[in-house]
Amino acid sequence: MTHVQAYRFMLNKTNWNDFKIQSYMRKHGWNHKEIQDLMKKVHNVKSSVITAGTLFNYEDTENIVDRLMKALQFPYKMIQVSTLGGKERASIIIKATLESKDKWPIGIFHNASYAIFHLNSDGVLEQSHQSGSFPKMRKTRIKDVPSLIKKLNGLSK
Repeated sequence: MTHVQAYRFMLNKTNWNDFKIQSYMRKHGWNHKEIQDLMKKVHNVKSSVITAGTLFNYEDTENIVDRLMKALQFPYKMIQVSTLGGKERASIIIKATLESKDKWPIGIFHNASYAIFHLNSDGVLEQSHQSGSFPKMRKTRIKDVPSLIKKLNGLSK
């Protein structure tokens, strides 16, 4: 079994992701260049950097945040970019309420009818928090930014 076959086997037959397999390889004496060369062979990519995003990359986040701020129809919205998993796994966090800021009880965001959404770079949108009369939403996959705007604006009514 070649290294490529072994890597693909570990990727398909275990619940490990690329990051966990690469960590395992580092612990067993592989250096960075060897791992990157293997990754090129396994994933058939031309560049040495593998990005997780299919909907957006870190470089696109500023443009997407601007588009969302202009297009979303919530009385209050705050949009942030999170790079907790590294820039290749950037995500967008959207906080929105159904009331304007001056109508929040005691002026506190969490006392209003609010929701917090996480949009991962691979297009998975999920609602992590929701309270009051804000409608619930199931985890969904978004194909492009206009469909994201349509989905979220449908919740604002």
